[in-house]
Amino acid sequence: MNRAVDTYKKTRVQTVDEGKLLLMLYDGALQFLSEAEAGINGKNVEKAHNSIIKVQKIVTELMVSLNLELGGDIARNLQSLYVYVNRRLLAANVKKDREIIGEVREIISSLRNAFADIVKKSVRPKTEPGPVAADLVGKLNLQG
Repeated sequence: MNRAVDTYKKTRVQTVDEGKLLLMLYDGALQFLSEAEAGINGKNVEKAHNSIIKVQKIVTELMVSLNLELGGDIARNLQSLYVYVNRRLLAANVKKDREIIGEVREIISSLRNAFADIVKKSVRPKTEPGPVAADLVGKLNLQG
């Protein structure tokens, strides 16, 4: 049974267009930020740590997926923002700091909402996500 579910999830991720895949990554980051905050509130250091690490993996994937040549200043600005977010996540993990988690949540949420607007307005054919992004979504169980 689990094998069939895993196959379904993998197929679903591999057939999602690039825009929806990125939204899934942003949504996953927000989900794991909430879990990190819950871990901090409940004094569950391991849960908080693991959730923050998952957010860092997502942000890193978002960063490496940027095309700096085609994206120009926007891509470079996003890259700088992702580097900043990962630094803040590191600080949040070391300090188990809810305020930093909230700051990161605001940034990720703003990016997610802006990107969702772009996805709604653009009519693009389905493209296959990169294998790394699809693999990360599958591993982090972000199939939605």
